[in-house]
Amino acid sequence: MTQTIELQYFFDPFCGWCYASAPALKGIAAKYSGQLSMMPSGLFFDGRPISSMADHA
Repeated sequence: MTQTIELQYFFDPFCGWCYASAPALKGIAAKYSGQLSMMPSGLFFDGRPISSMADHA
């Protein structure tokens, strides 16, 4: 039986800490080519700040 794996990485493109995972993601992408989906999200979604964060900022 063959098992398929799907990996989704949710990250905030404006978060410096998210970039710290780049070496690990490079290894995962090499091992699971085509099965890793990058899912940008976070503070800016749909091109505008989330309203509660925008009010705070």
